[in-house]
Amino acid sequence: MSHSPERRKRTRDRIRAMAARLFKSNGYGSTTIDALMAEAGLTRGGFYAHFSGKEDLFADIIQSSFDRLPDEPDPLRKVFTWYMSQEHRDYPAAGCPLPTLAQDVARLRGEPQQRYRHIFRNFTRLISGNVKGRTRHDREAAATAIVAMMIGGMVVSRALGKTACSDEVLDACRETCISLADSAPSLAEPDDE
Repeated sequence: MSHSPERRKRTRDRIRAMAARLFKSNGYGSTTIDALMAEAGLTRGGFYAHFSGKEDLFADIIQSSFDRLPDEPDPLRKVFTWYMSQEHRDYPAAGCPLPTLAQDVARLRGEPQQRYRHIFRNFTRLISGNVKGRTRHDREAAATAIVAMMIGGMVVSRALGKTACSDEVLDACRETCISLADSAPSLAEPDDE
């Protein structure tokens, strides 16, 4: 019995949404296909109609993470304010997958790591397009530092728990990201000398 393309897409989206939540809250290794499909209200066999395996699903979730920044006058301030917030720290299953899945990706390597790298690069390009700096190289370097600080800052703040120290990490990273975006430091490229 064949299913309509709309139903197939809804089912695939339900699997992806449940997997994103479980991977981010429980980790890749602790999330089994059986548990995932049970949470989604589906059978294990149905999983393979949509994905070749758990690693394929994991890579798909990473790929679909970022598309664009908010369309408004100062999009970076809004991104930094949300990203480095207590809400994002306290609810990782609903947040950005880059900090929550970093360790799993490092262990898996292969396709998930390639997709993670692709998403990191795309996120960096989105940020660099809104960074103020003298040269393209300055803007790209600042954006790379900003994205790494966002991801690393979130990992550290979560490790510190819901504490004043964790809040200080969030505040410091947010303000430093804003400062870097407002004026990327000038870096001399080898060709400029």
